[in-house]
Amino acid sequence: MPKNHSILIAKILIFTSFIFFLWGGIIEATENKTVVDPKKAKSLNPTEEKVNITTKDDASLPNVPESSEEIVPTTPETPSTPTEENTQETPNFNVNTPPVVSSPSITDTNNNLRNTIQNNYNITIYYGNETNGYKVGGLETYVEEDEYTIQNALTSLSNTLELYPFGFFQEINRSGIPLTIYLIKNYSTKGVTGATNAFNTKADISISLEYDFADSFNHEVFHYIEKYISKQGDNFNSWNTLNPNNFKYNSINDNLSYNRTFSSDSPFVNNYAQTSSEEDRASTFEYMMAKTKASCLNKDKTVWRKADFLAQKIDLAFTTVSPNTTEYWERYLY
Repeated sequence: MPKNHSILIAKILIFTSFIFFLWGGIIEATENKTVVDPKKAKSLNPTEEKVNITTKDDASLPNVPESSEEIVPTTPETPSTPTEENTQETPNFNVNTPPVVSSPSITDTNNNLRNTIQNNYNITIYYGNETNGYKVGGLETYVEEDEYTIQNALTSLSNTLELYPFGFFQEINRSGIPLTIYLIKNYSTKGVTGATNAFNTKADISISLEYDFADSFNHEVFHYIEKYISKQGDNFNSWNTLNPNNFKYNSINDNLSYNRTFSSDSPFVNNYAQTSSEEDRASTFEYMMAKTKASCLNKDKTVWRKADFLAQKIDLAFTTVSPNTTEYWERYLY
């Protein structure tokens, strides 16, 4: 074979080998790329990450499909301004949204208010089904079930207690006469607004929530105060000298009652004050604590003298009350 012909064949073989080598490199580079299935448009790349949605309050997560299919939220390429025809919003997966805190129920609110009053004044309060079966002075009582009525009563109780000097009720408690208050709907006898069952070792006050709370409560509180004054060794023996000559309790005369005559010279605030000396004092104190002044409390009138008598008794008995301070019940007197 001629030399030139052999050289030509060698060149052809070298060129052919170079072509095969180049083609092998192209195939190898192509095989290292991610392959996409055009039918499902899903990635077959084994390094794909799973989508996780986590909320701050650890609520239940939505179900995520257990597959390698890529989950892509649908969003428009160009944000558009919402219109009547286009108002759909993209779901907001804000993991920083604070948990929703529900408001306390009225039952919890009432119980919290009750606990605050009890702790502040060292008294005990019962209401609702806790008063079921409570009897006093031969009277049965009926349960107040309405939570909002109870809430109003507790609020009124708190506001009324604030009118008394700091430590006033705690002082009576320390003497060995703890106070329990029953908030009831009403009594088995109509017209009864409240009742006090006081001993030297304890006292129970029940209040019908069908009547003005503050008036009823202040009336009953004086029975509690009177028991404390008596336990301290004082008495009300000279009380009857403040009444008209020849007057006897439980002989009712409309002409002697302020709420019937509206005369400032009336010796009694109402007819109920004429039933006994205890009720006379409690009724007078109720007027001393009233929101507005009655003219029978004008200076030197009979009811004013009774009120002044009670104020002095309280000043002497209580260490939490000072003669140099005008207490709430004294504001109409001096």
